[in-house]
Amino acid sequence: MKFFRFSRLQLVFFSLVALLVSGCASAPSGNATTSAPSAKVSEAPVPLLGVAKDAPGWWKAAKGPAYQVLVYSFADSNGDGWGDLKGL
Repeated sequence: MKFFRFSRLQLVFFSLVALLVSGCASAPSGNATTSAPSAKVSEAPVPLLGVAKDAPGWWKAAKGPAYQVLVYSFADSNGDGWGDLKGL
């Protein structure tokens, strides 16, 4: 039995051709039917709830640095789901 030896370039070429053919083979047929929408979609704007009027730009008026500490990303020695940072 004779084995074929392919170079790296030939393997890459055949792999790309196989990917191209497999990607084209799964194209949907043109026989799909579409149904008409059953209900009209409301285009009215949705009001924002729970947003304070002075929320944008609050960090600009702050008198010092603001930090966000992700407590769950620190070590958790007792397994309670909260990191080991005293006071947080």
